[in-house]
Amino acid sequence: MSIFSNQTATFHTDEKKQSKKSFINKDSINFEINENGMLTTPLQRASADDLYTSNSGTVMCFKQRDFVILACDTRHSSEMGINSRKMVKCFEIDNQTKKFLFAGIGFYPDLNELYFRLKYQIDLFMNHHEREIALKELVHVLMNILYSRRSGLIYYVFPVLVGLNKKDEPTIYATDCVGNYEQKKCVCYGSGQQIIQPLLDSVINGYNNETRPVFVKEKNEDSSSYDEAVYEENQSVSIVVEESSGTSQSKIDTELDFESAIELTKKVFYAAAERDVKTGDFLQIFVYTKDGIQQQTFDLRKD
Repeated sequence: MSIFSNQTATFHTDEKKQSKKSFINKDSINFEINENGMLTTPLQRASADDLYTSNSGTVMCFKQRDFVILACDTRHSSEMGINSRKMVKCFEIDNQTKKFLFAGIGFYPDLNELYFRLKYQIDLFMNHHEREIALKELVHVLMNILYSRRSGLIYYVFPVLVGLNKKDEPTIYATDCVGNYEQKKCVCYGSGQQIIQPLLDSVINGYNNETRPVFVKEKNEDSSSYDEAVYEENQSVSIVVEESSGTSQSKIDTELDFESAIELTKKVFYAAAERDVKTGDFLQIFVYTKDGIQQQTFDLRKD
């Protein structure tokens, strides 16, 4: 027994001697052993890279005719690692008789917290005012939530909100991480933005697209009707009559129908998944109309 006691005493004596010294490990980080035998490290100031990370993926949204397409992939990643292949970035928010679609990219825990805070604010508004919250009011609530964190730990999220306006028309609002919002016809956020946004600008907005089928015709002088024109097959056409000084014109513009919009969405995400390592796995497409929400899921690259 005395032998073991002497060994124990010797061990504690060596430990106390070691506690007065600091050593450096292989990663060049200084450690010290305190009087309780615990490893301690010097306090280090956290950087922005330690607090925020982009879990990336891609969210795309555009409006055509009487519907809105909101699409996102399901890959959840950090740096070059894939954390999950089935992480949704789009959420449905119930509002009594109507629904909203909320989506975004950035730091996923912040996105999830924003979703639950919006749900809480909708219920709170209903209890206080005894009516449903309008889309513009909900956008303003989202702006206040994001702006309230502007001087501290911001919500690192770029959200998109879809709902019905006062005319029961599907409408898109896009915001940044500090609350600035704008009504958009098309928007794309995420790691695939550089690939998808130029296609949306060309096809949806018609920017820098000389082949976009937009025609202006003068009205017949001896008739109240407009000349008929021949268009390509399967091309959706909408006509807007503009009255100007002394002349009236018919501006014929094109918008995609439901099937064409779905095909466009699939093609741009297929292209993004081929070139962007943080976009892939599955594609969720939400079709938002005044009658409800439809959802479809398609496969993307999983490597």
